[in-house]
Amino acid sequence: MIEMVQDPRISRSATVRRTLVQQLFVIDSQVAHTREQPDGVDTGAIALTLSPDQDGIQEISTILRNHPTITQIDIMAPCRPGCLHLGNTELNATNLERYAWDLQGWFASAYTQGSCQCPTIRIRGRQIKQGSQGSHLIRCLQQLTGAEIVVIP
Repeated sequence: MIEMVQDPRISRSATVRRTLVQQLFVIDSQVAHTREQPDGVDTGAIALTLSPDQDGIQEISTILRNHPTITQIDIMAPCRPGCLHLGNTELNATNLERYAWDLQGWFASAYTQGSCQCPTIRIRGRQIKQGSQGSHLIRCLQQLTGAEIVVIP
């Protein structure tokens, strides 16, 4: 997608082309040794390697606030049934309420800007959706973010 913007450095009425980023590729530092770009990740995507000593939810939220055109997040992180490890944070059913405000804001800009693309979060790790805890976490993530959640093995 290309956005036309006024360039204040040019005195005449001219525009410049700026590519709008629509995809965020998040990789946890525990799996950062994986150098292969997964299928479905655009070459123009923003790549974020989560710091092992920071809250991964907060890191993702900051990027999304600064890039409101992002409508797809690809997450490559350690998972187990009902649990997603992001930075120094483990997102699960017991602490989901603590992050509800952040998660609700992930795609808020896309909705207010009238994006016609349904937000998507793709999580690479099939273990996350296993069992009742996994199903509950996926359902809650869908409700809080308004995004389609796709789990990729």
